[in-house]
Order: sequence, then structure tokens, then C-alpha cells
Amino acid sequence: SSSSSSSACSLAASLASALDTFVASLILNLRNVGGGTDDDDDSGDGEENPNGLEQHAGGGGGGDDDAVLQAYAEKKTREEKLSKLVSLTNLLRECAAMAHAWTLEMLSPESAPAKSASAASQERQACTSLFNASRRMHDLLLALAQEAATSAANEHDEQGELANAQASLADDVARLCEAWFAFHVAPDAHATNTSTRNAGRRAAQDVLDACGIVVAELTTQCLPFLLIRALCGGRPTDVKRAFAMRDSLTVLDFDDEESIAMTKELLLRCSVSASFLRSNEGRKFLSHVMLVDVEMMKEVYACVKAQIPNASSAELGWYGDVMFRAWRTSSGADLLTLESWVFGDLLDCAVLTADVKVAAKALQVLDAALHKHKLASSGIGKAVDETLHRLYEPVVFGSATAANASVRLNACRVMVSS
Repeated sequence: SSSSSSSACSLAASLASALDTFVASLILNLRNVGGGTDDDDDSGDGEENPNGLEQHAGGGGGGDDDAVLQAYAEKKTREEKLSKLVSLTNLLRECAAMAHAWTLEMLSPESAPAKSASAASQERQACTSLFNASRRMHDLLLALAQEAATSAANEHDEQGELANAQASLADDVARLCEAWFAFHVAPDAHATNTSTRNAGRRAAQDVLDACGIVVAELTTQCLPFLLIRALCGGRPTDVKRAFAMRDSLTVLDFDDEESIAMTKELLLRCSVSASFLRSNEGRKFLSHVMLVDVEMMKEVYACVKAQIPNASSAELGWYGDVMFRAWRTSSGADLLTLESWVFGDLLDCAVLTADVKVAAKALQVLDAALHKHKLASSGIGKAVDETLHRLYEPVVFGSATAANASVRLNACRVMVSS
């Protein structure tokens, strides 16, 4: 009934608000406990102690006892602090897991039946509080990852209990952010994408818009965190998680050098990482990276070009596949830049480079990027043929009659390959 639905939504709003408040309290306590020092009692070192053991009769051995007691007290303090940090971290993990499950439930298409105005208002309040709690945890993400690495090297955390808890919390928070972003629909795709799969996402995006929620706020630390995991661990599952967040690239401000510097550096490292190149999802992700910004495309190509002389045949093929995927989906300024800056420069390397081995490797990239798709049965084959003719005519045909024998040989190889 409408009455029970309204009561349920009211309860959900109250619980979500309580969760947000609890998360804020946990984070504050976590910072307070973590911000303490183990040497607070050392401030008096070197000062004269009027009540010290040196005033006791026969105090020759009393100093050793005092040192033992002090060491014991410091150890107990460290253990208590470590225990508090582990407990707070695990509590925050529980909150992240609860928020994750709640987000999936609240934004799923099955949970969106017709509601009264009052119930809908209460549901929006619950959604907003849940998002606020998620955002609080998201803002800790990179710090958590750093603290987990620091704790792993801490000699006092012998069992790795704190390091494991912090690493698990960071992963749980990242998955929470991914859950929110899974329901995000880019504005330009909201009206055009009518597939059944995205119908639920569009409905969820309508709810997010009604609440004034900007899911992009959960990507500024989540995406770098996933990239770091994929680069350091090299696991295919981490690469797939980064690929699932590929649309978050469009909400990043690549013109703000200060805020984008770390993410851009990670993306450039990904462009030549075997973890991404050997994975189908990784190459798809890198093709998105090339198209996110014209300057970014140029920087990615510069990184790739530097690797070509020492790259294996498999890597050359992967580079070409990334470029082909980017070319196939590009248009406008992106397409012009890709053809002139990337393919044009590769062609110059393949024809005009004096080093025959480097020229041959540049040709391998072009083979994977364009030549092998020339005979494709779809319209792609025709588009590739037109692109080759447009790019190659002013360079290859003239170089075939050049005075330099190496250039003539390179030009003949390109013509035969294409």
C-alpha cells in the first residue's frame, strides 16, 4: 500500500542519514587515532627529573628497571593504538559493504515502482545521504592505499593485521564507487542510447539527477586507485575494473594541469604497460584514453613511439590494435589528429628512417593499425582504403624514386604491405 511504502521510504531515509553520520564519526576517530604519536612521553628526555631514580639511595640498578617499565608502557600504547586502528578500519569496511549493497538495491530498475510524492521525496533523501557517506569514504581512498603500504612495512604490525584491514577497506570503497558509476549515463548518451541494458541505467540516472548527485565526484580518486592496482599487480581483473570505469575519463578536466597531473601520468604508464596491452579490455581502455583529449593523444603516441625500437612483435601488434580501435571510433578533430599526427608520423618512420630495423617495426604497427583491415568485408575496409590513399600518396610514391636507397627500399616495403 502507499502508506507502507511511505513508511519504508521514511525509515530508509532515517537509516541512510544515520549511516552518513556514523561514517563521518568513524573517519574523524580514525584520523585522531592515526594522527597520534608513539613518542608523546619522550618530551621530557634530557631534562632533570626531581623525582627521578637518581635521588634514591643505591639507585645504581633502578635506571634499568625504569627503562624496562617505560619500554613496556610504550609497547602497550602502540598495541592499543594498533588495535583501535584495526577496529575502526573494520567498522568502516562494514559501512562500505552496507553502502555498496544498499546502492545496488536502491538504484536497480526493480526497485523503482510508482511511489507517492512523499515516498519519492523520502527516497531521494535516503539516496543523497547514502551518496554523501560514499563520498566521505571515497575521499580517503588514495590515503588508505598509501597507509596500507606504510603499515605493511611497520615492524610493530607483525601480523599485517592493520595493513590487511586498510588494503581491504580501500578495495571495498573502490567497489562502492564503481557501483555508483555503474548507473551513470553520460549526458550525450542519455537520450541516444536506447538499448535494453541501458534502460535501467537511464532510469537510475534520472533518480541521481533528481537528487542533484554528481557521480563524477566519486572518480577523482577511484580511477587512479584502480590504475595503480592494475599497474602494480598486473591482474586481468584489475584491468577489467579500470575498463569498466572508462567513461569516467570524459568527466576529468585535462586542462587543469595541477589536478590531472597524477592521473595523466598513470594513464601514460598504462599506455605502454604489458598488463593493459595484452588484455582485450586493456586495449579498449587505452583507445578511450587516446580520444579523451587531443593533447593526451599526442602524449600517448610519444610514449608509444619511444618504445617501438625495442618492442617485440606482439607489442607492436598491440600498439597497432589500440590505434585502430581509436581510429574506428574517432571523428572531427580527434580523427584529423590521429591520421596526421600518429599515422602520418608512423609512415614517416616507416619510410624515411635510416635505421632499417626501426622502419620495419614502424611498418608492423601500421600493419596492425590499418593494413590488415583493408580487406574487411564491412564498411571499415573501404574507409581504411580511403585513409591509406589519402595518407600514403604524397609520401610513398615520391619516396619510391628518392636518391637514398634505404628510403626507396622502405617505400617499396610499405607499398607491398599496404
